[in-house]
Amino acid sequence: MKKQEQREQTDKVIFKEYIKLLKNDDKPTIIKLCSNAKINRETFYRHFETKQNFERMFVKYVFLKYNQISEDKNFLFNIRCYIEIIKQYKNIIVKLLNSPDIREEILNEIKIRLNDKALDESKKAKHIFLIGGINSIIYAYINDEITSENLIGVLELYLK
Repeated sequence: MKKQEQREQTDKVIFKEYIKLLKNDDKPTIIKLCSNAKINRETFYRHFETKQNFERMFVKYVFLKYNQISEDKNFLFNIRCYIEIIKQYKNIIVKLLNSPDIREEILNEIKIRLNDKALDESKKAKHIFLIGGINSIIYAYINDEITSENLIGVLELYLK
């Protein structure tokens, strides 16, 4: 196996173990993560350098699934995919949103995924506006202020 493939496999194992830990623990430690992933801390820091860098890469890993299913689709389809990720990883995302750096990284990933470079300026402005509203609705869902059914209903009503 090539070094890059080995590195990617190790990263994937670490991310999967992190998901398991986040489901059961508010703030898993690097020591616990390394133990569960069966790697030493030196390997962890060789891959990620810092915990903050790891968390950023984790957000990218989660959104990679989104990216694979939403490639070249329309805005509404992308929003639906995004909501599915939020629903699937809700508890984990709630924990990650407590970190201002990670919250910013998640918002940046959302903007990147939903921003269509082929749009003219007025449509781009509309998408930026909608993204702000969508994020607000999703925060309400994450904070249990609305149900997932209402979340999808509201978004479908306004995005048609």
